[in-house]
Amino acid sequence: MKCATCGSELTTADPPGSWQCFGCREAVRISAYSPHPCSPQPHRCPVCDGSGLVSRPPWVAGDQMTWTASGAGPYQCHACGGSGVLWK
Repeated sequence: MKCATCGSELTTADPPGSWQCFGCREAVRISAYSPHPCSPQPHRCPVCDGSGLVSRPPWVAGDQMTWTASGAGPYQCHACGGSGVLWK
């Protein structure tokens, strides 16, 4: 079995049912109903607040207050790719 985050091999450890991830250096306990603690978890995108859309065009810097654009927004969030979710 491999760690979902770092790809390292998991090896059995004591007590029975425990595993050791050498890449993450953590002892983990895996059950049939819980995800591996090293596996990525979904989080709401902090850039678009989960909507997947932003009002600022992608070519405009974050601290720039004015710009000229030929198209009207909203624009797809580049941090999450428009999904509104980041996996970390």
